[in-house]
Amino acid sequence: MVYDEGKCFKASRVLNKISAIRSEIHRREQQFSWVIKARPNQLPPPGDWLYWLILAGRGFGKTQTGSGTIQMWVKQGLHKKIALISRTISEARSIMVEGVSGILNMYHQADRPIFKPSQKIIRWKSGATAQLFSGDVVDGLRGPQFDLVWIDELCKFKYPDELWDQMTLGLRLGPHPRCIITTTPRPIPLLKRIMDHDKTVITRGSTFDNTDHLSPAFLNEMNDRFQSHPLGRQELYGEIVDTGQSLFKREWIIHEHIAIQNKTLTVMAIDPAMTYHENSDETGMVICSRLKDGRMAVIEDLSGRMPPEAWIQKIHDAYHALQVHYVIIETNQGGDLIEHMIRQLDPSIMIKKIHTHTSKAIRFAPVIEMYMNKRVIHMKNFPELEGQMCQALPKHRSPDRLDALTYALTHLSLIKKQVSLWSP
Repeated sequence: MVYDEGKCFKASRVLNKISAIRSEIHRREQQFSWVIKARPNQLPPPGDWLYWLILAGRGFGKTQTGSGTIQMWVKQGLHKKIALISRTISEARSIMVEGVSGILNMYHQADRPIFKPSQKIIRWKSGATAQLFSGDVVDGLRGPQFDLVWIDELCKFKYPDELWDQMTLGLRLGPHPRCIITTTPRPIPLLKRIMDHDKTVITRGSTFDNTDHLSPAFLNEMNDRFQSHPLGRQELYGEIVDTGQSLFKREWIIHEHIAIQNKTLTVMAIDPAMTYHENSDETGMVICSRLKDGRMAVIEDLSGRMPPEAWIQKIHDAYHALQVHYVIIETNQGGDLIEHMIRQLDPSIMIKKIHTHTSKAIRFAPVIEMYMNKRVIHMKNFPELEGQMCQALPKHRSPDRLDALTYALTHLSLIKKQVSLWSP
């Protein structure tokens, strides 16, 4: 055999290149491997769990935990059909996908999955996909099915209970479907139900678990401002804190069914939303009655996010079906236009327009007093309305369902003459 020095040199160069490529791939895997990067309390807990609830303070690394776990499980081939749910699509994209701790940044640029914003989907080379959803647009989850769901900041959602119901109906693929919830806790009923579920595992953590990756100035500021404040227990240590500052208490809400003949006057109050998109407010639509014994009854909550033509039709239908005497419209936004739209559909509907100019504290005071003195009953459970009531804080923006409730009950309390017949 003749020794060819040139061929041997070329072969050696090829082998060196292959070795360098393998070394680079190994370095990337080591640099971006979640198993290596994660702290122990950021790795999935063992056991046959269904829900992994991560309750932690700001800066703990909740988002990175969700992103890293998805990276790890997709690589292992454990999950292929994933849902990413944030309060809005824009938050899902900017935080869960493209953010500093988002899914794309869990990979070297050369290894990233493909994100198609127009389709709201991430695609991996393995065939796995992750689809983005808005937690405030619950109907978007009707139909799709998944083997893995990641919900970020669940406690911020407008409709957490409805979202949870739709999500659990879609979490049905594969032998071991699972859901990861990363959130700073707030005292909402759904969170407590998830915590009590026998298939839930809970990871708790604080801002100070991640001191190696947070600014010392930030940590000092958080210590100085919130260490002894109840908000610090929630925002820094991930504890569920009921500060007692809510305007309404759940124990004030009485559920009782009453016969229709006990109603003397029924009104529907509207707090209109004049836009319709995923970040729009709801249109508050609450129907209340004055009873013969002087109490007030909440009859129906028809609120929701819908286009103006839809809630105008709802006004018409409920007005006749529930024998409403007149409709109260808050006119701070487009009151004359709303009246015109209602009149076009049904000129017989009686309308009373109001304009709010008092502060929330003054506006809510008489309604709070009614609930405290057991002068209001709810004819059935109204989860969204009651949730807004019990989460309303003095200095926060008042939500739409609660505003509509306030208009209706305040008006009924000021009416002295009782009406015994439905005669709009």
